[in-house]
Amino acid sequence: MKVMLLLSLFLYASSTTSGSYCMSTDCTNQGTSGSFSLYLRVCCVMDNLGRSFTIKGNGISRYILCPSVLPKPCQSVRSCKDLNSTINGDYTIYPDGVTPVEVYCDMNGINCDGEDGWTRVGYFNMTESDATCPAGLIQKNFTNIDHPLCGRLANSSTCISTTFSSNGLTYNKVCGQVRGYQSFRARAFLNFQNDIENFTVDGVSITHGSNPRKHIWTYA
Repeated sequence: MKVMLLLSLFLYASSTTSGSYCMSTDCTNQGTSGSFSLYLRVCCVMDNLGRSFTIKGNGISRYILCPSVLPKPCQSVRSCKDLNSTINGDYTIYPDGVTPVEVYCDMNGINCDGEDGWTRVGYFNMTESDATCPAGLIQKNFTNIDHPLCGRLANSSTCISTTFSSNGLTYNKVCGQVRGYQSFRARAFLNFQNDIENFTVDGVSITHGSNPRKHIWTYA
């Protein structure tokens, strides 16, 4: 197997909450002012969750829509599963509770199993005009294909790879898509190797972890 055209990997982290509303302060943190804002004074009351309010005073009407769950600090959004959203797109999460990380979130599971809250950790699609091969993979053009492909040299007996970081995200499911083209001959599994750290397959293999790596999926 010579090349890999498209790859998209998602991680899924289970959550103990049904969602969260992210703010710089929350119902347990009064902030630097030492007092709750009007929004928090209203929406930190359990009976007010999911309800809307109109508060009038000094000739001004204020409209407040409380989320269905208690407001919580942004740092508690550890993965896409913790977001209170149904829209796919780019979000900021805090896998370690401190450091912000920009990720793409699949909030309706369209790329996976239909569950919400998948975090994408790896993606490249060589049919896109500005796409390039990730570090470690070799880009090559073919006369019968209208876009470049990624993989290893056809006459090479070595194995090459690329790595995608999970950014410290704790996960319990992995899903993804891979599209590949065969070039040269495919030898499938190499029966003279039985160690995942060596050359075991002539194709595409996805693993995770290190020392040793653990197998997820193989196409040969």
